[in-house]
Amino acid sequence: MTVALMLLSLLGKKIGLKQRILLQESLNLSGPGGTVRLVRNIVFTTLIVQFLGMLFLTFELYSTGDYRFGQSLYYGFFHAISAFNNAGFALWSDNLMQFEQNTAIIVTIAVLLMIGGLGFTTIADAAEVKRWKRLALHSKIMIASLVIINGIAWFSLMLFEWVSKEGGLYGRPFGEAMNVTFFQAVTTRTAGFNTTDLTTMAPISIGIMIVLMYIGAGAASTGSGIKVTTVAVILADMWAFIVGKKETVILERTIDAFQIKKAYVVAISSFFFILLITTLTVLTNSDLPAPALLFEAVSAFGTVGLSLGITPELNDAGKSFIMFMMLLGRVGSLTILFTVARQIDRQIRYPKEKLLIG
Repeated sequence: MTVALMLLSLLGKKIGLKQRILLQESLNLSGPGGTVRLVRNIVFTTLIVQFLGMLFLTFELYSTGDYRFGQSLYYGFFHAISAFNNAGFALWSDNLMQFEQNTAIIVTIAVLLMIGGLGFTTIADAAEVKRWKRLALHSKIMIASLVIINGIAWFSLMLFEWVSKEGGLYGRPFGEAMNVTFFQAVTTRTAGFNTTDLTTMAPISIGIMIVLMYIGAGAASTGSGIKVTTVAVILADMWAFIVGKKETVILERTIDAFQIKKAYVVAISSFFFILLITTLTVLTNSDLPAPALLFEAVSAFGTVGLSLGITPELNDAGKSFIMFMMLLGRVGSLTILFTVARQIDRQIRYPKEKLLIG
């Protein structure tokens, strides 16, 4: 969508309302206005961020003395794009494990991951407004969640991987453990890079990673999952119910009832899709451990790409299920449901009745 509208804009073609509305739906915009400007900002931001990332990675790889400048440039170019777009593909057989303690490389890739995971609308809003109070609510939630979720994930992984004796980092120096857990906390939500062997991690750490992959990145970003805003709306609605508020409010803004319902539908339908595909994968690959298959399914849903090493052992049916989950995660569970379900607005209204709940 972005490339098509950019080409039309460069060719001087008029972009109609239909195309603007399509982009609005694609990027979760509130209205069709300003879509062309946003497309230009997306392309410009993408090129600039990836170019800067390429420069940092190129010079760091070259400074190690293990690569010629041409090789460094090629590797820097590939991994900058892979990181910004949250693809998680690496050109080394051990992914990024050889750079476990190379702070410059892991921080550069982590920053690219986080910028890509914020979403283009947030990046454009932050670049244009530059003041916290004037930012859109979506942008505020995304920026706040970047700090909160990554911070909680980092602390949790340090607790269970470095402090706990079951962790794979137990006994390692504090600084080394910080490097590993920071990078894994960032990359788990959206991209499949890893600097450590996941099979050595504590079971509770794997559970935390499953939750992070399920949440995913931001709407209109390069990542998948149910999205951070979905989780924020559900938590805010739960809190409003608990304290007896009539409206769901986030940062002094009331959330529309339709958006709240949509958030629950996205979260619950995605959860059931994960359960269904995991069950089918377990039934067709009974020789493989169920927890690893669950991890595989959630990783596919979040288009993360992390694995506990069982991907090559999946049979054709298992691989097909995982491929479906990757498609589902990228397109969205609502889109899949809308494709197979008929939307009917009944004219008949029925009497209300209360149920005993809880």
